Amino acid sequence: MTRRRVYACFSHALVFSLLLSIFASVTMGQANVQGQWSTLPYLLPINPVHVALLSSGKVLVVAGSGNCPPSQSGCPSGSPYGPSNNSGALLWDPVTGAITQFSVSWDMFCNGMVLLQDGRALIDGGTIQYDPFHGQPQVAVFDPAANTFTNVQNMAHGRWYPTVLTLGDGRVMAFSGLSETGGTNTAVEFYTTGSGWSQQYPASWTPDLYPRLHLLPNGKVFYSGAQTTSRLFRDIYLTPPGPTGCVLIKIANGAGSTWTAC
Repeated sequence: MTRRRVYACFSHALVFSLLLSIFASVTMGQANVQGQWSTLPYLLPINPVHVALLSSGKVLVVAGSGNCPPSQSGCPSGSPYGPSNNSGALLWDPVTGAITQFSVSWDMFCNGMVLLQDGRALIDGGTIQYDPFHGQPQVAVFDPAANTFTNVQNMAHGRWYPTVLTLGDGRVMAFSGLSETGGTNTAVEFYTTGSGWSQQYPASWTPDLYPRLHLLPNGKVFYSGAQTTSRLFRDIYLTPPGPTGCVLIKIANGAGSTWTAC
């Protein structure tokens, strides 16, 4: 009797598995269930190096020189970067397909880009030299309401291929990137809308370029790589210039948003 029950259960499970596999195969073939990729009938006029989805649903594409060095024939020889030399930036409407191109006054190639809490895009750093690459200290903000780029306060040093992250209190944390002399910028800086950049807070370790930084629900920042060692930016101790020895940097929201000597 027990053996018959086992066989019956096994048969039912087998039939259920077969039906499930057939149903899954059918649904996987349905575009309205799984979605579908398609190639658009047109190309963008610039190299889409870095993009950001704006609150309007449009896509901001920032290329700068677009990985096209001035020593190469047909590449931009310098600023401005724009439609005349197939570089610069553009706004793409994925619904209508409309493309609006912009000229930018400095090379934003390999910038770090992030959205501010008010919906504007912060473009951080870029390129001042190719091969070897040297980083740009300039920073700009794109306003989607006016479709304009506005330069804001420079960082202390250049950043080529940095990471920028909007924190819970609205500040932007900038980390890594190659400096204007070609070495890795190991300092952390914070940008506040309306007041600009904080002082530098050099880290005690050298990150990868474009480090993977993630804002956690508790307001802390998790570093997931690309190195094999992960790190958590909580109450982190960095060594600034001066006799204080170190500064306790609180990244989390609320009471943790202050700077305290340690």
